[in-house]
Amino acid sequence: MQTDYLEEFELDGYAVFRQVFKPQEMTEIHAATERVRQRALAGQKSCGNAKFYISDGYVRSATWCAMYEPILAEVRSDQRLLTIIEPLIGNNVRQLINNLHWKTPGSTHSVAFHADRINRINGQAQAIRNLPQSYIQTGLAVDPMQADNGPLIVIRGSHKQIDKEPIPTSVYSDDVVMKDELFDLGYHEEDIIELHLEPGDLAIWGPDTLHGSAANQNSELDRCFHINGYVNAYDCFMGYWAWIIGASISLPPKEVPEHVFGKQNFEMFEAK
Repeated sequence: MQTDYLEEFELDGYAVFRQVFKPQEMTEIHAATERVRQRALAGQKSCGNAKFYISDGYVRSATWCAMYEPILAEVRSDQRLLTIIEPLIGNNVRQLINNLHWKTPGSTHSVAFHADRINRINGQAQAIRNLPQSYIQTGLAVDPMQADNGPLIVIRGSHKQIDKEPIPTSVYSDDVVMKDELFDLGYHEEDIIELHLEPGDLAIWGPDTLHGSAANQNSELDRCFHINGYVNAYDCFMGYWAWIIGASISLPPKEVPEHVFGKQNFEMFEAK
């Protein structure tokens, strides 16, 4: 595992790790993601925090897919992920996001440029503090992510210029992801980085790093991305535990609400 990423992450707002999960593991993970998609296509109803989102006959995303698939539950609290994020947010960690995102060949799904701060603020502002220092998003490539199948695009250095953040009317869209809005904000072509990943590669980024992705233009190659978002437990009263003092914590039954701590109450931590 590379160890020289902290300075890169601080400078650029993201980092990439190659082959965190091995090919045999990715074969099993890919099979699990496909089973989740088939559940959605078969019309299985959402349950608790595990939900499916379908548009124009294509499964766009599934939330808390780890509730259905044991191997995805293992991924979410894998020690290799903790090794990467612990220097950034510690080893007492709650999880706020557990999603699969697909861009199926033939679909027109794209994601507008945004920072994850917009998602964390909506309904969660009273439960998270120190957001830039406490929250990390991770994305595991399940399929190859290449130039023509809607790779993740990150805007290098944008986390230091949150006053320039474009505010999309909808993060999920069916439009071409345009760069002009980025140029209007003062970013340059060299700041716009496409992340080309192979299955098993992992990307991480912070809550203020602008990112988005265009639609899949490849007629055959799928694009599934497995996203897990983590927060320092001392700065958040929401989500499920992922690690406590570095020990992996299993998920509760899917009927247990994710938002188990409703109100902001940080006084107990002040004496820490």
